[in-house]
Amino acid sequence: NIYEAYIHPDDVVDCDFEEFVNFMKDSQTCVNNKEDAMMFNLCSWIDDYTSPEDRPGFIRRCKPNVAQIYALLLDIDGTRTLEDAVTEFADYEFLIYSTYSNSKEKDKFRLILPLNSPLTNHEFNQRHDSMCDFFRVDRASFTISQAFYMPCYSPANQDVSYIHWNQQPKRYEALLLPVQDISTNIIQGPNLGHVDVLAPSIYKTLLSGSNMRYADALPLAVLCKSKGLDYSMFRDIINTIAGNDSSLKNGVADIDMLYMSSQ
Repeated sequence: NIYEAYIHPDDVVDCDFEEFVNFMKDSQTCVNNKEDAMMFNLCSWIDDYTSPEDRPGFIRRCKPNVAQIYALLLDIDGTRTLEDAVTEFADYEFLIYSTYSNSKEKDKFRLILPLNSPLTNHEFNQRHDSMCDFFRVDRASFTISQAFYMPCYSPANQDVSYIHWNQQPKRYEALLLPVQDISTNIIQGPNLGHVDVLAPSIYKTLLSGSNMRYADALPLAVLCKSKGLDYSMFRDIINTIAGNDSSLKNGVADIDMLYMSSQ
């Protein structure tokens, strides 16, 4: 809860998004005070997590203990209307529900976007500012370890409470959002039409790799562009070294869009 920044490993549940949605729907309840509601987040924890000094065996809910996050949990407090949010993300799967202080005068809701590719702690930190800017959420509260209240309403606003699951096959790809720490020297690359003298060696070396995952594809696109390797070479590398179970191989990932969005 809000007063205890730790959880027990037994409280960590493995489930798919549909199971999570059903659990949230079944749990929506009326509470007299917001603090009475249970809390949740959608991340996994590292194996060698840090415990609170007075709670050995418990996981301290803090950023360094997070391994991955599987969905973006966005608190919308007047920066978007409900209609705008539903329209903007209509093509994606999401869960949306009213929060405790929602009213007819001001839309207050939570938007949960399951991710096509989970973000590691490092990948989340790289994109923190761009996510805050794009989704218009508070920088201080938007953290990878943040817990949120489950769906609830007060006796006074039950009539404006709701929860809705937008069932779409497409999931949001946060890895395409801009990162902060790519060197500008790499981004600039050679002049148009020129190829770096190291390009053939780099191409040959990359073809010898294996088990490439989706998170590696955007840095690869930046590298290829910076050294003058064209799109066909980029695709050639992916087709050669991507893991067989990767979205890069099974057609789920939009490789064209990923390459075009790289700087």
